[in-house]
Amino acid sequence: MAERHGVTPATIREDFRPEFPTVPPTVAAPLVLRPLPVAEWERRGVRARDLPVPQGEPWHRLAAEVEDFNAFVAEHDIRGCLPPRFRRVFHGDHRLYGRWHAAGSDGVYQQLSEAQRLGITINGDAVAEIDVRASHLTIMHGLLGLPMPEGDPYSVPGLEGQREVLKAWITATLGKGSPVRRWPRSAEDHVRDVPASMVAGVVLARYPFLAEPWRVVEHLRDLGDPRRLLTYRLMALEAEAVTAAMKVLRREGVLALPVHDSLIVPASSADRAEVAMREAFAEAVQAWPMTTRD
Repeated sequence: MAERHGVTPATIREDFRPEFPTVPPTVAAPLVLRPLPVAEWERRGVRARDLPVPQGEPWHRLAAEVEDFNAFVAEHDIRGCLPPRFRRVFHGDHRLYGRWHAAGSDGVYQQLSEAQRLGITINGDAVAEIDVRASHLTIMHGLLGLPMPEGDPYSVPGLEGQREVLKAWITATLGKGSPVRRWPRSAEDHVRDVPASMVAGVVLARYPFLAEPWRVVEHLRDLGDPRRLLTYRLMALEAEAVTAAMKVLRREGVLALPVHDSLIVPASSADRAEVAMREAFAEAVQAWPMTTRD
């Protein structure tokens, strides 16, 4: 009978929307500093547990920004998820990672599907999600002073129609810090159908800098192996740009909820949010990104 009404196991999450807690979570501390998961930290005798957040700048300023933003969020009526409260997480240094994490477990909007996130309302208004396309690849271009290619960055001659494969290879390469020659175990089956070595040859012909992407963070070598630091530095620059856009919108009275490389805003402010995101990325990494809107 359920199937006759279109209710199947595949659609169950959308057919029966959960009721989330309405009491905001408590944020124990605005900043969390975690050790870098690299061998250098192990040799220094640092355990995997969180590290104490240093005193002074820039940590004091970063903590104040989170606390001020949490106070701003508390002024708004957010429904369709657990009322968000935030902390920022860093790895080993204030220049690494730095993403905004919504606290709590049940109903945290960052853990919802895209369709569920678009069901959120802010002060009774529907929302839009503004996303930066190929965020880390865009940041790489900015750090190297290279112009962004026209069109879809994940469209490469020789592998037309294989956008997801190209995206998976570039993501894995930036995460590893060097070109991927074999797919990781986590790669999906349709990605594995295309040999990683073949993808490498095609992508490196268009983006030669991906042969040694770690060179953009060589100045951070005192923190660890640049190959392992690259992804954390790209995330940090991404978080810096997203934070800047959030601040601009907040000054205009617009609440923007971060989802790593995207922002959820009232739909009525979507145009302004897109401009704010592009300008923030241009300022942070000297690259003008492409954005999409849902």
